[in-house]
Amino acid sequence: MEKKLLVAAAILIILAGILYVLFQPSETDDWYEEYEGDEYLKGEITKDSPNYVEPEPDEEIEFGTTLTVDECLGIDDLSGNNFVSKDYCLYMVGTGKNSDDACELIEDFEQRELCYTEIAYNTGDASYCEKVVRSRSECVVDVALRTNNPALCDEASYEHDNCLMALETDNNSLCKNTGRFMGFCFDAVDLDMPGECDKVYDWSKFCYGEIAITTGNSSLCPNAESSDYCYYEIARDKGDVSLCEKVGERRDSCVAWIAYETGNVALCEQAGEEKELCIEDILSG
Repeated sequence: MEKKLLVAAAILIILAGILYVLFQPSETDDWYEEYEGDEYLKGEITKDSPNYVEPEPDEEIEFGTTLTVDECLGIDDLSGNNFVSKDYCLYMVGTGKNSDDACELIEDFEQRELCYTEIAYNTGDASYCEKVVRSRSECVVDVALRTNNPALCDEASYEHDNCLMALETDNNSLCKNTGRFMGFCFDAVDLDMPGECDKVYDWSKFCYGEIAITTGNSSLCPNAESSDYCYYEIARDKGDVSLCEKVGERRDSCVAWIAYETGNVALCEQAGEEKELCIEDILSG
């Protein structure tokens, strides 16, 4: 009998615990997660609402435009009490004020390269890329694509051209101009392996292709890495069937796509092997 009472008491205690958990007030009813701006406020809160909280300004941008080179040089990296390192401070000043003088003082190679590259991109001035050692051509491409200037694309073959010149003149000192592809250049010259220069990427072709597609200038396609792809993309974007004739093996697909995207069933007649599928896709769509 006593054992039964103990069991019953235990059951009652367990039930009481369950009821307490189920019916206690929610601790999250009045809690909200803190975010910047008005995302965390309940209801339709706008900037005109009395309890709107203005987000904090971007301190990093202000940091780069207000500090000076001298202040950066005064940072003691060994103290352990600095908000940022000396190099990062110079990087922010350099890119914030487009000052290549600040970039030049950066000791870390990678950060110095990035600083020059970012200034070139910010200003649209590819001359800053001449100070970039490891990825000069990529820097030029960034500027060319930002400004849609195909005239810069020829400069994006810098590393590739230097490898070929080093091979032709048997002068491996030119390999220092091939950046991160330097190993391929030395193999090409010192080991008489001409094919190694093919591994030094020619960014000019990529540059021409991207600008051609972005601007719709098909006259640049012959210089692209894949002229077929270049013509194909421009033909589709412009709906210009005549460009499909320059696509090569994907010519029929090119025509069919334009027919489908314009809903022109009659055009399917020119889609060659894609004709039947072209008509079917349009009628079923």
